[in-house]
Amino acid sequence: AEYMGTEDRLGLNCRVIIFVKFCKFQSEFQTMDDNAIVENYKNNGYAVIHLYSDVECDEMRQRMRKIVDDMNEDEHQITMFKTTDDEQVTGQSTYFIESVDKIRFFFEERAFGDDGKLMFERFDALNKVGHALHILDDVYRKYTFDQRIQNIIHKIGFKIPAIPQSMYIFKPPRIGGEVIMHQDATFLHTDPIDGVIGVWLALEDTTTDNGCLQFIPGSHAWPLSRKFNCDRRVQPPKVMFDRPDATNWNRDDLISQPITKGSVILIHPLVVHASLPNLSERSRNIYTFHIIETENTKWLSTNWIAETDNYKFPFIYKN
Repeated sequence: AEYMGTEDRLGLNCRVIIFVKFCKFQSEFQTMDDNAIVENYKNNGYAVIHLYSDVECDEMRQRMRKIVDDMNEDEHQITMFKTTDDEQVTGQSTYFIESVDKIRFFFEERAFGDDGKLMFERFDALNKVGHALHILDDVYRKYTFDQRIQNIIHKIGFKIPAIPQSMYIFKPPRIGGEVIMHQDATFLHTDPIDGVIGVWLALEDTTTDNGCLQFIPGSHAWPLSRKFNCDRRVQPPKVMFDRPDATNWNRDDLISQPITKGSVILIHPLVVHASLPNLSERSRNIYTFHIIETENTKWLSTNWIAETDNYKFPFIYKN
């Protein structure tokens, strides 16, 4: 196999690929062999692996603080991101939809007072920053296209994987919002449907107190509940669910999955998962991105995030 990093730059009409020889990387932190990880992923719909050091996690957190500190509010819409109902984005929807090749900022709904002003320091008021950190920032690009990620995605069987989006999710103390039960395939559409993997990296310990992920093991065998579609035939483009939520999922079936700093959860697109609000005094910062297969797999036009004439999803490697 030959693996490649990426040197994509905005404004180019093509991908520039740098090939490097595949070399098996054995992380000193890996607590489970690759075969066991793949087996867990296939049986449960998710798998946990410890990949990154405390130093690497701290570098990502420190870099995000710099990105947030440098944010020019005059260049960004005040946009809130909801994770509890059918209205996902409050503010200007084009700010969200057109973020494929940009770094944009989305605030917690509870971060604002009745006067419309932030009640918290900006870093503790944000829901997430996305969706092109993996391309536009050197630190996040380094860890997204890391050999350790390449190895495990190759082991799962992806042939020509690419990355459509990345996000830093803050889950700030006291106001970090609940994420209701959902399937990632609702928001990211491929044909066949299992052509997506979520990579969820804990930059701090995640616990039941600060809102760790929860899963229904084996629910990746269930059908897709609904789709979050984007209609680009109208301007501005309109995002909406294709039908009301009619699932009868039982929250009592959820199993909490606390993980330590530096651990990664691999998430199947159909597994049902959620997280409770963070009412603790500790943040729950994570970095996450999604990987899609491009060989014999179609990225559907209904997706809210899409390639443009000048920007294509960067490959991780090519088998």
